[in-house]
Amino acid sequence: MLEQYREALRAFDGVLEKDPDNIKAIYNVGVVCFKQKLYETASRAFKEALAINPWHEQSLRYLGISLAKIGEYEESLKAFEKLLRINPQDVQSMNYRGVILGKLERFGEAIKAFDEILHIYPDMTDAKEKLEVLKSLENEEHFS
Repeated sequence: MLEQYREALRAFDGVLEKDPDNIKAIYNVGVVCFKQKLYETASRAFKEALAINPWHEQSLRYLGISLAKIGEYEESLKAFEKLLRINPQDVQSMNYRGVILGKLERFGEAIKAFDEILHIYPDMTDAKEKLEVLKSLENEEHFS
C-alpha cells in the first residue's frame, strides 16, 4: 500500500510541475498524506488548495479533520463552521463541530450543537449518545 501512495504522489507531483495551481492534484496530495496519517503535511496541502478556492468543501472537511487529529481544535472548528455556512444542514460537519467544541471544553455550545443535529435528524443515535456524555461532563464541571 505504501508503494501505491508513493506512486500517487509522484503522479500528482508531475501534474503540479506543469500546473502548480491544479486544485485537484493539490487536494489529492492532501488526501494521500491524510490516508498515511501525515496530518500536518495533509493540512498544508488542504490549505494550499483553499488558497486557490476558499470554498472547496472537501478540502475544508479534510482540513478540519486533519487539524483536529493534531490537536489544533480552534483552527479545526473554523473549518467546520465555514462548511456549515456553505451547507447549514451538513450533518457530518455539525457532528465534527460538536465534538470539537467538546474537546475545547465548551460544553454548553457542544450541547447546543448536538441539540441542533437532533432537531434535524431526531433518530441519530450517535448524536444522542454524544449529547448525554456532554451533559454529564457539563454537570461535573458545575459541581467541581
